[in-house]
Amino acid sequence: MDILGYKDLMVASSKVGNEQEVLEKLHGALERARELLKPTEAISLSDTPPKDRFSLKAFTDNIVVGWPVKSDAESEFGDAFSRLAEFQLQMAIDGYFIRGGLSVGPAYVDEIAVFGGALLEAYDGESTLARDPRVVLTQISRRGDSSAPELLQSRNCASYSTHSQGL
Repeated sequence: MDILGYKDLMVASSKVGNEQEVLEKLHGALERARELLKPTEAISLSDTPPKDRFSLKAFTDNIVVGWPVKSDAESEFGDAFSRLAEFQLQMAIDGYFIRGGLSVGPAYVDEIAVFGGALLEAYDGESTLARDPRVVLTQISRRGDSSAPELLQSRNCASYSTHSQGL
């Protein structure tokens, strides 16, 4: 996802000299919105360590959020939709408009790197389909059948928790 108008915000705060104030406001907004991403008890993640239940990385205007996917991903997708809607609403309330792409697929996320096909597909969706502040579904995400697990297995997708060690 991208924070719209981020560069203009940085340039304006640099000219005015209130970078610290702008940083504190942005950081606070991300912190409040991050709380809304935490999985609910309805999603069965009892076998997943708390540090691996989701990940959020923000750098400049980029925000990457990842969740582990189990079985057919139906409940995880439903939870992701509502969590991302709450995230986007909270950021808008705090004055930041978000647009992005939602994908399912192999991804690696730790404190050093974010890497994988799901990231590329989400970026393509955000940059080509999401003209306005919205989060769009990518082609893989729009498949209305139960092929997501087979698709992931066919791509030799390692489990999320295996690759998110050290978060």
